[in-house]
Amino acid sequence: MRKLFFLLVTALVVVSGCSKKEYLNAGDLNGRWTMIEVHNKATGETYGPPSGAAGKVYINFSGNTFSGQTLKNTYSNGTFTLEKGNEINFGNFDMTQVTEDEWGVVFLFMLQACDLQSLFPCKPSVITQPKHNRIRIDTPLKYIVTFKKS
Repeated sequence: MRKLFFLLVTALVVVSGCSKKEYLNAGDLNGRWTMIEVHNKATGETYGPPSGAAGKVYINFSGNTFSGQTLKNTYSNGTFTLEKGNEINFGNFDMTQVTEDEWGVVFLFMLQACDLQSLFPCKPSVITQPKHNRIRIDTPLKYIVTFKKS
């Protein structure tokens, strides 16, 4: 009986000590987040920003709205919904209409993940906070995008 109690207490301490925050609210996202890493689920490749792009692709969250910047485009007047604490869908947004580079394409793909699906309703992206100053957005189709709080 003591062994079982010890195991249960140990398991509780280990689980509660994890730093990964599975459920977020819109207030957790407020501020500027810089894109730092992309994982391509189709190829298994993980990569950081191309030369000259570090710190220049970001998203600003404020309440349930967002704006952002890539090397070639500005995004504004965006909306998003956060449901079940870890499901995010980006809604409508305005953007300048310049062809993106490979880093910006991933950013745009993340914002349009719902629109690119042939399902209705679409499968949302999953957002987690693996570290206090990082968020990870796992799109249903191709990419996992990591951002660092700026």
